[in-house]
Amino acid sequence: MFIPDITILLWRLLKDKRVEGKIKIMIAGAVAYLASPIDILPDFIPFIGQIDDVVIVFFILNCIINEIPQKIILENWEGRENILLLSKQAVTNMSKIIGKQNVSSLLSSIKNIFKKKS
Repeated sequence: MFIPDITILLWRLLKDKRVEGKIKIMIAGAVAYLASPIDILPDFIPFIGQIDDVVIVFFILNCIINEIPQKIILENWEGRENILLLSKQAVTNMSKIIGKQNVSSLLSSIKNIFKKKS
């Protein structure tokens, strides 16, 4: 049930007038990438094909948490669990599975791509 909650959060943040334009562009870009059939790592490769999607989701959550005041995030969040805590736990778990250095490299690469586009 986490993905529908995240989808609702992203939609509400896109509509929230208090969220900066550059953050909205990053959110829209991430949503467009996730909806696109074209991926960095093809989805037909078991497990590995979904890694880029997972990294994008956590990248955008990380941006949201770092760039948007907690009050705005929590006002737009409808999930049962605390989104801030869930995101931090997810990044920690992803780091354990994939490796902290790999996660940091992927997040940095994606951040650079978004900076070049905005």
